[in-house]
Amino acid sequence: MKSLKINAIAATVVRILNIIFPLITGPYIARTLTKENIAIFDIANTSAQLFIPFATFGIYTFGVRAISKVKNNKQKINSLFSELFYLSIISTLITLSIYFLYIVLFIGTYNKTILYVYIILGIQISMQFLYIEWLNEAFENYTFIMYKTIIVRIAILILVFNYIKEPSDVIPYTIIVTIAEILNIIISFVWIKKEVKLVRIKITNIIKLIPSLFTILLLSNINMLYTYLDRIFLMNNPKSTYISDYMLANNIVMLIIGVVSGAISVGVPRLSYYLGQNNKLAYENLINKSSRLFLFFVIPISFGLIILGTESSFIYGGEKFITAGIVTSLFAFRSIIWALDNILGIQVMFVQGYEKQLTICITIGGLMNLGLNSLLFYNKYFLPEYYISTTIISEIIVLILYIVFIKKHTLIKLSPIFKTTLKYALTASSFIIISYLVNKHIPYKIAMEYSMFVGIIIKIILCSTIYIFILYLIKDVTIREAIKFIKKK
Repeated sequence: MKSLKINAIAATVVRILNIIFPLITGPYIARTLTKENIAIFDIANTSAQLFIPFATFGIYTFGVRAISKVKNNKQKINSLFSELFYLSIISTLITLSIYFLYIVLFIGTYNKTILYVYIILGIQISMQFLYIEWLNEAFENYTFIMYKTIIVRIAILILVFNYIKEPSDVIPYTIIVTIAEILNIIISFVWIKKEVKLVRIKITNIIKLIPSLFTILLLSNINMLYTYLDRIFLMNNPKSTYISDYMLANNIVMLIIGVVSGAISVGVPRLSYYLGQNNKLAYENLINKSSRLFLFFVIPISFGLIILGTESSFIYGGEKFITAGIVTSLFAFRSIIWALDNILGIQVMFVQGYEKQLTICITIGGLMNLGLNSLLFYNKYFLPEYYISTTIISEIIVLILYIVFIKKHTLIKLSPIFKTTLKYALTASSFIIISYLVNKHIPYKIAMEYSMFVGIIIKIILCSTIYIFILYLIKDVTIREAIKFIKKK
């Protein structure tokens, strides 16, 4: 069995690369293209991304868990892979047909630029049947994923700086984004095909999988009742550029939070394995350890982005995206709720096989978000900060429903997770006071000036130092383990 530490390191490297490269290309794109052209891409991409879960049909999530449980049995692996692969061909073809019908009926009357962007993004949908990255995750091939990410990211970096030079270059940008997706899919497909092969399977076996996959498909779509739903409302409001503020804020926060999310994602296959072996103690220990490490980083990063929302939006997108500052701060707060939702929803309820109950909880929160968004839209409230606020409220409701269900069925002890959350949140709340004091004694305005960067650096240094110092004083386990590791090395 592959080392969980090596997997975590590889997954973390992947997420670091997925931050470094977008932090280079993202600001370049935001400054080169007009905000209106960025909005065109965001609107078309929002539409295209709504179709992709139907093409994948929940196979990714189902495949990771199913293969993880039988990865010592080559025959079962090949059978499962074949069943899921053949089914993905069917679902991809059906979804692609519906997508292009949607373009003909609803997009064909728009200008050619918008139409071409939609058509190019449709190529991504057509390739989804080859997307078998779930096998790499199930086999814990995180080092391969790391090398692949390096290759794809470097290729995109070269293409962006060579072909995106004018404010109107939204079509070349869309082509480059699509090339990235195709490269990612094909490289993984070629690599993993060395470990599995297609075998003959019975049609009845595929039919038997459909109910479980349909449940996961609903789960995937229901998740779209949150930030995706916000984007749908924003793309239909009178000012199209509001969606660009929303997307920029989302990208900034999730790029940074994505670095540490590896601590939780790499554990899913191993958690499934432990449950398959009926090793409940190892399962609970891994959840507590991974969630503690995850929250140790997520919570201070979130508080840091809360106090630096406007500054980070300005640095990333330029002066035209200063309006995204408050949205970035709200997304940062939301990431704490998102982290807890992922721990309880994915690592506890999903891994233990409670997909239907998980779906019900998410549906309730999603319908609440739909109702709140509709209320905002009907009363002509179009600012993006209103829509992320409704998502936060809805996800808090979902979190409460998770807690009630987990406690009722005694799936796991929740007190260690929430004690950890409270401890880190109270410690990181000191950042607000630090920010206030720095602003008072070293005032600066949001502009490309020396004083702003000095203020930001001082805030980061002070917040990081005080966070670690307080946790050291109260003898936090994560800090103690880090010190022990450093001394040992």
